Amino acid sequence: MLGLYKKSWADAFLKGADMSTHIDASECANCKQIRTLRKRVLSHDAEDVSASGQEIVPAEVRQPPFTDAPALYSFNVPRYFNIQLRAREFARQWNSQLLWCHAVDVPLHPGDRDLPDDAMQRKLASWLCRHDQDTSHLSSLLPLIKNLPVRITDSIDRDLQLYKGRRGKIYGWTLHPETLFTDLENGESLLDRLPLVIYIHFPEATWTIGKLPQGVYPLRSKSRTWKVNKYTHIKARRTGYLLIPDFGSTAHMIQGATLDAAFWGCQDAAGKVSMACQISGYVILSRVKELWSIFILQAFSPCLFIRGPPKGPDRLIRKLRGDITAEQAMEEWLQEEESDEGEANENSTDPMKKQYRCTSCYLQGKKSMHPLARFGVNDHRQFNHRFLRQGCWTRCTSCSQKQGVASRWNENGDITESATQGKTSAADNVCTICAERWPGKEVHVDCHICCGCQQECPRAHWTAKIMEWHRKEKTRKLVCQVCTGKGRSSTDVELYHCDGCGQDLGHLRFNKYSKYNKAQSGRSRADLLCLDCESKIPCDVCKTRYPKTSWPVQTLKNQKKQGIKIVCRSCKEKGCTANDTDLYTCQQCHNDFGSKRFNTDLLKDFKYQDRRKLMCLVCVREVIEKEKRLHREFKKSKVYCKCGCRT
Repeated sequence: MLGLYKKSWADAFLKGADMSTHIDASECANCKQIRTLRKRVLSHDAEDVSASGQEIVPAEVRQPPFTDAPALYSFNVPRYFNIQLRAREFARQWNSQLLWCHAVDVPLHPGDRDLPDDAMQRKLASWLCRHDQDTSHLSSLLPLIKNLPVRITDSIDRDLQLYKGRRGKIYGWTLHPETLFTDLENGESLLDRLPLVIYIHFPEATWTIGKLPQGVYPLRSKSRTWKVNKYTHIKARRTGYLLIPDFGSTAHMIQGATLDAAFWGCQDAAGKVSMACQISGYVILSRVKELWSIFILQAFSPCLFIRGPPKGPDRLIRKLRGDITAEQAMEEWLQEEESDEGEANENSTDPMKKQYRCTSCYLQGKKSMHPLARFGVNDHRQFNHRFLRQGCWTRCTSCSQKQGVASRWNENGDITESATQGKTSAADNVCTICAERWPGKEVHVDCHICCGCQQECPRAHWTAKIMEWHRKEKTRKLVCQVCTGKGRSSTDVELYHCDGCGQDLGHLRFNKYSKYNKAQSGRSRADLLCLDCESKIPCDVCKTRYPKTSWPVQTLKNQKKQGIKIVCRSCKEKGCTANDTDLYTCQQCHNDFGSKRFNTDLLKDFKYQDRRKLMCLVCVREVIEKEKRLHREFKKSKVYCKCGCRT
């Protein structure tokens, strides 16, 4: 529903007026001030910039109490990266030196220790992107700034009541004598090793340690084992500090606290929401006493707070009020689905799958509920600036065209002709992105170049959604249908050689773990096989791969349970067996055969007694026949000896 509105506003809206400008012009100074104060969402769009190109950020954001206000999130990953950015802003605001130190990881898995140096450095660098909740509460990157607000991530001294979550400030630190500095941008420096001691000042403490001032605790590094992968249970040993900057927290950790000011880092406006997200948002918004004490970092989903109260607490309140009996409450609880309520109806929690009201169609008495495609939204990244920013006065693309309102997008997500401002020359229809990417190739009108085969294809070769990504993300690569069939994609256009079939295929035709171990890290010594070759079973003699259906079921069971080797039909015809898969060369005919094609005694003499002469059964039979024939002919001769010595 639209709620209350002026009749003059509706008339102006149907005539194509910009409602933001129209309403702002009709308000008094008091209403304008209240509207400005009620705007708590910080915008980062291109429309909210000043003439100098700087983002328009309220001045109170850089003033107390927001300078030390924490940013509250539902998850740990954005919370961790936020505290790193806020630490830089703290150093810039107080004009202080910023030093970065990082934790030291030692891999414990043999496969990780055998990696080449380059692969090992890439793996260690990726581990430094993990937040402290993943690494046994040891911070990956720690900024060192004097008077920086910090928080202990785990209990370090129970006698002094230094428990998890205790807040303090950095008083100072002691570096190793051999510490080397690496200069970074904006006057920052990176230390090559951890400091020996970091001194933390706790303002409310009354104890003293040695000659240190009151409330100053000397914190030393700790070593702990943490799980790199919770599924494979691969572990690593980390040395670091149980300390993080106190600029961010999660809804789970902050519940029950009262803050002077806060920032809410909500999820993306087009993201799916659930009851857990709604409860998390309620917990964060209720940490401050007044609306003016909180800022929202980005727009949140319109479906977030329309789900109603949680069923469990709501049922308990109705039971305590006497609205339902204990038997009715138990019956309701038993009838509930075991799955999470947010997963029970996926379409109702996904903003991209819901239908929204076109205010223009509603005021004209037409069908007003439309999918997002009617508003020119075909991707979750377009949801905020193409639809949500319109507010309650929404227009679909057809209403925008009829009312003469400029719209850059049509229902297919393509740029409309009016948005090009009449530019129809051939030079304007040539893709500048492809021309800059391939300077040695000529790009024709309405054509693009595939990044895989580097062949030019017409624009109709790709869908409108892919073309939109190509315009928005200039680094996104275009891949034609031929290259897509070979397994290439926009993320990786390289070709990899399959050692089984000998074809050059894209990364989608390989197992991602096998491809990484063999082609990228060089860790695996096995052959790199495509998915088709991996599904086939090789013969242990000739290594030729055959489909699984080509092998007897009992043979496959023996191979899996007893480790017995399997031999194909052609190799069996050569004399190979599962017990002896080696090939031996006949000294007479010089052909390779299996053990079944040789005499057992001759083969044993050849293998174990080092006798050189080895003939197959066919050659032995031919030699015997030749000897018999010669003997018969010799018996007929006059020099034949009758004593039986065969001479």
